[in-house]
Amino acid sequence: MTRRNPLSAWKALLAMVALALSGIAAHAQEPLQGADDPPVRVGRMSYVNGDVSFSPAGNEEWVHARVNRPIVTGDQLWSDNNGRAEVTIDNSTWWLGEYTSVAVSNLDDRVAQLQLQQGTLDFRVRRLPSGQIVEVDTPNLAFTVTRPGRYRLVIDPQGGSTTVIVRAGAGDVYGESASYANGNRESRRTRHHLRLWPDRAGAGG
Repeated sequence: MTRRNPLSAWKALLAMVALALSGIAAHAQEPLQGADDPPVRVGRMSYVNGDVSFSPAGNEEWVHARVNRPIVTGDQLWSDNNGRAEVTIDNSTWWLGEYTSVAVSNLDDRVAQLQLQQGTLDFRVRRLPSGQIVEVDTPNLAFTVTRPGRYRLVIDPQGGSTTVIVRAGAGDVYGESASYANGNRESRRTRHHLRLWPDRAGAGG
């Protein structure tokens, strides 16, 4: 009859316990998917001219804006006298005129939402994939792009009303105290909603 060595049995047991503990530790060290992950889509400060300031999300301090600075949700931009700035976000480009205040309300894989608080904001949307949202909010309206195109929003510094100019493309406007300039394109307004879209008869002109 063969007797087993007790010491060998203990060594085998300890090896098994050590292997199990190492597996648990490795699993515990694995990062949770999506926890504190950086946003997949970010904007970029692509041009700065003159006095342009930047305030990062969660910080009230303002610093001079610099080219290639990442732009994310919560960031704020201010262009002062003779200031000009350009921000690139994936399929769109945004231009700030002088005396213009813009905040990034939401920027993720599906939504690009900016808030124009003062001044003039021009922007161009090159592509608008299905399910994507591009929106600009002002103190008295919300403008949502429904087709790629070129757009301009201006807030009157005196009365606070907003002018929406559609140079190309189409969009929906919700709000009051707004005027709408869309060239030889058609528009239709209900009580709080205006829809802008290309005039088919003049589309070729």
